[in-house]
Amino acid sequence: MANERSQIRLSKLINKWDPDIVVEIENVLITIIHAHCTAIHRRQLWLELSNINPLNLSWMIMGDFNAYLSISEKKGGNNPSSSAMNDLRNFISNNQMMEVPSNGY
Repeated sequence: MANERSQIRLSKLINKWDPDIVVEIENVLITIIHAHCTAIHRRQLWLELSNINPLNLSWMIMGDFNAYLSISEKKGGNNPSSSAMNDLRNFISNNQMMEVPSNGY
């Protein structure tokens, strides 16, 4: 039963992947996160992730960052906090990361 639930969750995850993105690498670190809703906890997460620094490895971080890179990503409701957007942008920039474009949920 638990294995079946794991397979269902994995299939949902795989369905969100873009089949047009192909990367050939030997070693990769994949980190899946669900960031906290409050800025102080997200900043702590960005700091902890920055300290991982996987030398000589490709690194993919995916999940729910609970922050936006730009106002255009937000649909409806109040505009996102500019300090939260700056925190996420700085984290990405400081760690030499890039956003992979996606569509959907």
